[in-house]
Amino acid sequence: MAILVWLERSIVFVCSLFLAAAFCLVVLLRYGFDSDLFAYEEWVLTVAFLLYFLGSALASHHDVHIKADIVQEYLKPEHAKTLFQGSMLLFEAAIALVLTYYAGEMFFNEFARWPDIPTTPVYKIPLAVPRCFIFLGFALMTLHAFVNGIRQIRAGMRMSRIAKSATGSPPVASDDRKD
Repeated sequence: MAILVWLERSIVFVCSLFLAAAFCLVVLLRYGFDSDLFAYEEWVLTVAFLLYFLGSALASHHDVHIKADIVQEYLKPEHAKTLFQGSMLLFEAAIALVLTYYAGEMFFNEFARWPDIPTTPVYKIPLAVPRCFIFLGFALMTLHAFVNGIRQIRAGMRMSRIAKSATGSPPVASDDRKD
């Protein structure tokens, strides 16, 4: 997982530098040399899709998406908050899985038109390329939300066991049955 996150960060970093350099070049050409960078929107848009969706996947990995968790504010025990957060992350992963499915449908349907795959007008970049980045981004968001959800639920269960042992009630093993 660490290699995947490193790769995501590296791609986001390179895309950010590339887009900043491209826009600086556009401004320099337009206002400095009274010229134009012809059809730069086509390749800038492709890189922007990659940046946007990998950035979203990174935000999902670090769990820093904007949220309005008002319910969590009313939960008192820390283990309840952690369990609630874990269940919300698993719910987020389920929604992201549905979106991943539809993004995959959108991407793979591009190849149903073979050999007449739609392309951009000037540079003939296949429209499947940005759609691939959408699919990849949703797939990574699903993966990160699922892994974080499982981690939070495990941590919440551990905290719950610790809280029960601190209050004096013995932890109940899952194989102990009362007849």
